[in-house]
Amino acid sequence: DEQAAVAELTSVEYIAAKFQAGAGYIILGELAAARGRFPNATARLGQVKSFIGRRLDRLMRPVTTSAAFQLAMQEPDGSLAQRSAQNADPLLRKFVIRWMNKP
Repeated sequence: DEQAAVAELTSVEYIAAKFQAGAGYIILGELAAARGRFPNATARLGQVKSFIGRRLDRLMRPVTTSAAFQLAMQEPDGSLAQRSAQNADPLLRKFVIRWMNKP
């Protein structure tokens, strides 16, 4: 269903898995296809695409396995990426540092 598909595509866990598997660029195509198929989720999908675009260099060459989670936590509080990382399995984000005084 649409809600489940969009939730999966926009989760930091999914983004991290794609990049760790060396398939990071594939997710950009998946997001573009989903925007065409799920017009009600265009804004959410666009936010994730923007997050990936801003962080692409770091996502392609992660320093740690939790890099996607750390990058998402550095996004503005309340953003889709930040909320997804905050709500992720604690084991996946155990080495993430919370930046308390973000601009």
